[in-house]
Amino acid sequence: NLYFRFGAAQTMSRPTLQQLAPTITQLTIPEGGMTSGATLTIGNPKLSPFRANNFDAAVEWYYAEGGLISVALFKKKIGSYPQTVRFAAPLSTFLDAEGLQSLIEQYGANSDQAAYIRGDYDATARQFRDAPGGELKGWEINYQQAFTFLPGLLKNTGIQLNATHIQSELTYILDPGTDTTPATLGKAPWLGASPNAVNLTLYYEDKRINTRVSLAQRDGYYTTYPLVAGACAPGVIGGVACDTPLINDFGGSKDTLNVDFSFSYKLSDRASF
Repeated sequence: NLYFRFGAAQTMSRPTLQQLAPTITQLTIPEGGMTSGATLTIGNPKLSPFRANNFDAAVEWYYAEGGLISVALFKKKIGSYPQTVRFAAPLSTFLDAEGLQSLIEQYGANSDQAAYIRGDYDATARQFRDAPGGELKGWEINYQQAFTFLPGLLKNTGIQLNATHIQSELTYILDPGTDTTPATLGKAPWLGASPNAVNLTLYYEDKRINTRVSLAQRDGYYTTYPLVAGACAPGVIGGVACDTPLINDFGGSKDTLNVDFSFSYKLSDRASF
């Protein structure tokens, strides 16, 4: 039994209400006479939906009972997607005069936080922005077989194997810019996706015993890019120090290999362990 499958779709996913709400959901202002270190999280009512064009093709061969070999190709052209961006701006950028005064009253007129607010010092904001998009493509192979042709107890064994390869390049916002300066962009792989991943399961099943050993291996992958968003390079350039430097590098995870084992024994139709 041989099957050919093809698919094409345009997909759209709307941002959550929390991402869209034009309100500050978290605000921290430092004590001790500090002039930096305030942080906040704010929604973005102008956020666009996540959009992508998806193309898929697959060949599946069911060559025996419980047996499958399949190969699939996929490609996704991502038009836009929400990216978490961090940027620094004076507190008055995020709150009007009434909001700032309310904040002063909340902390107390003579508090260190009130002095920070009156000084209109910078706060590092966390906000979703519309990243330009990019492309993701790859392939996937599946193989599964029950070894019923083997002698003795081995006829109750089987294998399940899956391998995936992904190539991706997306454009990320390194610094969102301002009304007078353009955004700084950079290209990187899709965060959280390993270029290669393999899953292997060997099992034994009969009327009473069900046991499995599974291995899951994945290549190292990036989880953060950039490490720190900013509008200038680290250090002192031309006698001017950069207070909000861009650290154009990656954070991520190394290769991982997970091994799992499970065993169950059926005592009766109503009891097992």
